[in-house]
Amino acid sequence: MLFLYGSAIYAKQYASVKNKIMDMFTNGIFHEEEIGLRFYPLEHTYHLTSWFWITPNLYFTTGIRYSEWIAKDITLNSNSSYLGIGYSF
Repeated sequence: MLFLYGSAIYAKQYASVKNKIMDMFTNGIFHEEEIGLRFYPLEHTYHLTSWFWITPNLYFTTGIRYSEWIAKDITLNSNSSYLGIGYSF
């Protein structure tokens, strides 16, 4: 009923902008880390056929996420914490 989850992303990124005003290219690194808790108070499985079923679930989630993009002369970063409710099917 209670799950601890996490994820991590690391990627090289390239950006190019070309129009009448500017012609720009940059590259950088993007990374993001996230950790959280997910609580499923209700779980039920519906068997539609003998080989196909769905498991709809109401859940509550909370967590922390940090992301950062580092380009040549620019660093953009953000921290966020969240609390939410969701439904998966």
